[in-house]
Amino acid sequence: MRINADHLYVGVSAGAYPWIPVDQHLETFAVSYAVFHASGPGQVSANIEGTFDDVTNRLVTSARAFVLVTANPSTGQVQDGVITQAVQAIRYRATVVSASSNIVFQLLQAGN
Repeated sequence: MRINADHLYVGVSAGAYPWIPVDQHLETFAVSYAVFHASGPGQVSANIEGTFDDVTNRLVTSARAFVLVTANPSTGQVQDGVITQAVQAIRYRATVVSASSNIVFQLLQAGN
């Protein structure tokens, strides 16, 4: 399964953004991420979070989240890396936004 999720968050505000399910059953789990601070004068402090809860199950109303990595891109810059801890889903959570900013959050998972 290949997952390529590209999410544009315009006028980012503090808070959690929607979960992006990933395939946790791959023999070697790896999800590449990139956070682009596309435009806007604001500074953004954020985390990329994971969960072991099945967010595709409609009975799961509140997935328990934990921080996988801190992602604080500067204006016009990108922060990227690889997540190797197997999880059910990943999301972007802005913790502080000092002014309006536009963020692009990308995930790529390749595998069998």
